[in-house]
Amino acid sequence: MSRPGFLRVPETPLLRRTVLAAAIALALTLVFVQYERRETAAGHAAPPAGVVTLAAPRAGVIQSLSVSSGERIAAGAEVARLSVSDAVSQGSAAGLRLSYIDEETTLAARETEARQRELDARTRQLRATAGSLRTERDLVRAQRQVSEERLAITEDALADAEQVAVQGFISRREMDSRRLSALAGRQEIGALNVRLEALEREISDTEEAGRIVALERERLELDSSRAAASLGARRVQEQAADQIMVTSGVAGTVAVLFRDAGSSVSQGDLIAAILPPGETLEVRLYASGAAVARLRTGDAVRLKFDAYPFRQYGAGSGRVSYISSTTLPPQEIARLGLPPGPALYLVTVEDVTPPPRVEGRLRSGMGVTADFVTHRRRLVHWFWTRTLGR
Repeated sequence: MSRPGFLRVPETPLLRRTVLAAAIALALTLVFVQYERRETAAGHAAPPAGVVTLAAPRAGVIQSLSVSSGERIAAGAEVARLSVSDAVSQGSAAGLRLSYIDEETTLAARETEARQRELDARTRQLRATAGSLRTERDLVRAQRQVSEERLAITEDALADAEQVAVQGFISRREMDSRRLSALAGRQEIGALNVRLEALEREISDTEEAGRIVALERERLELDSSRAAASLGARRVQEQAADQIMVTSGVAGTVAVLFRDAGSSVSQGDLIAAILPPGETLEVRLYASGAAVARLRTGDAVRLKFDAYPFRQYGAGSGRVSYISSTTLPPQEIARLGLPPGPALYLVTVEDVTPPPRVEGRLRSGMGVTADFVTHRRRLVHWFWTRTLGR
C-alpha cells in the first residue's frame, strides 16, 4: 500500500544525515546517560563520638551557665557553676552559715539605721538651737545699739548740765540723778556685751557640736560600709565553698548544652559537649529499611539544613560513615520524638560540609534532611529490561 502523496518525504542526503545523527545521539544517550533513584531521611546535627563532654562532679543545682551553644572557648574557661549544698531545711551547714550571715547583715543594717536616725535628730536639734541663739544675738546687738545711742544722748546732756551747774542753776541732787542715769546706761551696755559674748560662745559650741555629729555620721557610714564589705566577703567565701566551677579542659566550640541554669543534676549527668578545634559535627539520620538497603559506607550524601532554606543557601554534603545493622528500639524512637511507623536505622554521616552560602557555623541539634542515591543504572539497561523484557 503506497503512502498518500502529501505524506511522502523526499529522501535527500541532508535527511539521511539528520536521521543518522539522531540515531547516534539516541544510542549514546542510552549507553552513557544514567538515571538515579534517591531516598530521603531526616535527622539532626550532633557532636561526633570524639567530642569532649563535661559532667557534673557532684549532685546539685546549676546556678549559672557562662557559655552559649556555638561559642568558642579557651582551655580552662568556666562553663557552668554548680551549687552542691542541700537546702537549709535539710540541715546544710553551709546553708545555715549563710542564713546566720544574712541575719547578722540585717541586724547591722537596722543598728546603722537607728543610729543614723538618732544623729539626724541630734543634727536637727543643734540646728534649731543655733538658729535661736543667732536670733537672740541679733536682738541683743540691736538692743545694745539703742542703749549706746541713749547713753550718748545722756552723756551729752550731762556735759551740758555740768556747765550750767557751775553757774548754780542746777541743784546737786539733779546732777547726781543725771550722773546715775549715765552710769546705768554704761552698766546696761556692759551687761549686753557680756550677753553677746556668751551667745557667741554658745553659737560656736553649737556649731562645733554639729560638726562633731557630722563626723560621727561619716564614721558611722564608714563603719557600716566596712561591716557590709566584711559580711559580703564572708558570704562570698561561704558560697564559694558551697559551689563548684565546671571548666573545659580543652579549647574548642561549645557543641551543645544539655542543661539550663536552675536545672538539678546528679553526679555524672552531662552538662555540655565541647568540639575540639579541627573537628566538625556529624549528622545522624534515621532512615527506613528501603533507604539503607542499597546504601554503603563511603557513599556521598546531600544535606539540607532546616535552619538554612535550600533555595536560598543551597545544600551541604557529607559521607556515610556508619549504618546500623539493627533497627532502633521503640523507646529510642519515642525519645527522639520520631513519629511511629516503619522500622528505622541509624545512619551516621561525617565530613559534613555546610551549604556554600552559609557564613555561620553549624550547631548541634539543627534539623537535617538528607537525600542519597540508592540505585543508579544506565538508560540502556532500563530500556533493555523495560522495553525488551530482559
